[in-house]
Amino acid sequence: MIVGTFVEGLCKDGRVHCALPLFDKLCERVGEIVIIYGTLINGFCKMHEIGRALEMHRRMVNVECKVNMLTYSMIIDALMGVY
Repeated sequence: MIVGTFVEGLCKDGRVHCALPLFDKLCERVGEIVIIYGTLINGFCKMHEIGRALEMHRRMVNVECKVNMLTYSMIIDALMGVY
């Protein structure tokens, strides 16, 4: 999935805000995707934008997308100041 890889690259480069519109476009076409949610959550956590990470988590839950252990671990690590 090319768009997913692009989103991941933007997040790793600290440009999570640029990745979010791409994610929104992707969701319009193929539905909500767990891996990209996780990538965005991780990107926000690493930028110390915990509120945005939690907002993405809420969005994930609202669309009944399965939240995995890795996603919870990223959020917990960010809340504990690991990042």
